[in-house]
Amino acid sequence: MANRIMPNLAMRNAKHWVVLSLLVLSCGGCAEFYTLTVPDHVAPAGSEAPVIVRLQQNDLFFVRMASPDQPIRFRIGEGVERNAHSDKAGYAATLVPMPADPGFYLMEVNLSDMEGDEVRRHGRTYVWDPHEAVVAVDVDFLPTDTSAAAVDALNNLAERGVHLIYMTRDGVSDHFDIHRMLEMTGYPSGPVLSWKREFYRIERVTRFRARVVVEKRLVSQLPQLREMFPNLKAGVCDSTLSAKAFADEGMTVLMIGGDEVPEAADVQRVDWGELGSPEMIVPGMPGVARQP
Repeated sequence: MANRIMPNLAMRNAKHWVVLSLLVLSCGGCAEFYTLTVPDHVAPAGSEAPVIVRLQQNDLFFVRMASPDQPIRFRIGEGVERNAHSDKAGYAATLVPMPADPGFYLMEVNLSDMEGDEVRRHGRTYVWDPHEAVVAVDVDFLPTDTSAAAVDALNNLAERGVHLIYMTRDGVSDHFDIHRMLEMTGYPSGPVLSWKREFYRIERVTRFRARVVVEKRLVSQLPQLREMFPNLKAGVCDSTLSAKAFADEGMTVLMIGGDEVPEAADVQRVDWGELGSPEMIVPGMPGVARQP
């Protein structure tokens, strides 16, 4: 009899532990009920730039669901605060005034829901002079060796006044790790942006007020970036896919390595040493012409 009872007790105890574990896990999720995703943003100094974040709520088993109709506040430093409500997909977007002085800023994003729960996040915001040179870099192929020639090359570009935008195919949740890699390896600081983002359009509500409407389809960020920064005229990469993305937007492709390049693309094949040399003619630098 005892032999039959002991397995039953063990099974019951195991079931109890499973139930308790699920309760603990679910309650642990309650402490972080919301997931507020704030990507990097980059914008011209003194502009009103579209800012898009996403709010999700963590249900049982940590399934993230969109959290609609929640009030979210945006502010950079002591600047003007802007407000927006999350839509059905959880996106909240508005036009945020950028500082007049170029530099690196932290944008504060806050949520206070009807139940009193509060969430605060900070997003990296890069504010640049729109007339300065900008180069896009496919960050996914960069070497992670601190002594790599790529580190010297990109730092030399930065020292010459070229801003760098790092493009990635990874989701926003992985961008923090990319920033950590860039910092630990010694690359210059710059925004980490996804190749594609949610499509948005700006609707005029009144003569003095506009709103940003986010749609679900994904589009390339490069056209908007080139509109904000006319001297974003070159992209650094090592793959045919990235080269095509740059070429499709009329940019010069600075190609590292021997991958095939799209037909009719404006391509300069370079190595890291050439890219970082003072003799390198960087497309987009004001007052500098391309060599024949």
